[in-house]
Amino acid sequence: MASNSYLVWQPFPYIPFALFLVSFISGLTLTTTNRGHYIRPSLFFLPILWLTYCIIRDAEAGYISSSLWITFFGRASELLLLTTSGSGFRESVNTGEDDKNMSLGARIERACHLIFNLRGIGQENEPSSLRAHRLHDSINIIHSKPHTTESGTTRPAKCTNSRRFILLQLARVAVSLLLLDFVNLHLRLWNPGFYQRLGLVAVGWRWRIAGTLTFAVGAASALECGHSIIGVICFVVGVWGKRKKDIEEWPLLFDVRVENVMSLRAFWGRGWHHLIRLPISAHTKFVSQTVFRLPTDRSFLSSSIYFLLVFTFSGLLHYVSESMCLGFGFGPRRSGSLLFFPLQAVGIAIEHVATNLISIVLQPQPQPQPKSTSTSSMRRRWHRLVANVLGAAWVFGWFVLTLPIWVDPLLKTGVMESRGEWSFIMWVVNGTAALPPSGGMETN
Repeated sequence: MASNSYLVWQPFPYIPFALFLVSFISGLTLTTTNRGHYIRPSLFFLPILWLTYCIIRDAEAGYISSSLWITFFGRASELLLLTTSGSGFRESVNTGEDDKNMSLGARIERACHLIFNLRGIGQENEPSSLRAHRLHDSINIIHSKPHTTESGTTRPAKCTNSRRFILLQLARVAVSLLLLDFVNLHLRLWNPGFYQRLGLVAVGWRWRIAGTLTFAVGAASALECGHSIIGVICFVVGVWGKRKKDIEEWPLLFDVRVENVMSLRAFWGRGWHHLIRLPISAHTKFVSQTVFRLPTDRSFLSSSIYFLLVFTFSGLLHYVSESMCLGFGFGPRRSGSLLFFPLQAVGIAIEHVATNLISIVLQPQPQPQPKSTSTSSMRRRWHRLVANVLGAAWVFGWFVLTLPIWVDPLLKTGVMESRGEWSFIMWVVNGTAALPPSGGMETN
């Protein structure tokens, strides 16, 4: 293993990734020829599998590049092995032509839509939760006026102007960079669990709680920053945004509405990003329905098994990406993904049982409904507030308890060590942007 294999920032494997994309695109474009001949897409997955083996064997990839590789590896397994590449498209994406009648350029364009459209936007298998938080449900500061649909329903204001859309994305980039700046200060100067590579468990509950919140904010801000930049690029080069409806349907990466942080199921199902949801769902359905032939009813047992498989696949993807730079195995210097993510299914099951028990215990006796008064309305709002606070406390407490299982091995190997050498916040506060060495504010 290379001596610098623990570093986050390393030269990106451009040549292997280029070969990866060539195999991926070929598998989605050359499987059906103009003469009607059919080639199995799984054959094109073999070179991708070999390239992945080489990346793991050489152990030269950094954490970020490894995570990016495995994200597209899961997508390739979904589309080439499970052959879901026939998923339909809406409107401009669906040409309405049979594969053998499509030109090579049209096939390549469709393949790129499938590969880089990680959340399936515009496809038949697009996660339904994405439709609940389109751009017009977002920050309502530079949107146009509210409008009424044909059915008479009043919708929130939509951002149908490309200039306004770009300004909104740039505002998100600025906020994300400020949050990342603050997170970098926390990692580099304040929390010994990070800059001393001790882990969150060893530094006590105060820094453990702060580190859990900082990790979540940092991960979300980094992904949101990249997502917003990609949104601007797509509009500038004309990949997206040729129609006003494209602007309306650009989904948010995170749905941070209050109701989505009140339970683990809502957090993982709607609040967090969906960048690897499609391959995880496809593999879970294949294993549960094709391999094990589990019942598809919505019973508690079936749902629990399904969630366990979903989070196990998620943990496996994270484990492989981390093992590219950490090496395979278990222990204090190895990945905890295979334990942390399946535990989320356990947490959802606990949450489900506890919610049902509480609803049974607190279920009021049927009484005549009195006329609505301001007092009863205030009481309902108060009960809702208490429920929201308790739900948020449960979710955050669960992550404080379980996150170190995943994060501590990464901290102890230096994968998450701060790389930022300057800070805009410190420049505003102290007039000096350059940062001292890690832990400098603690040792001076």
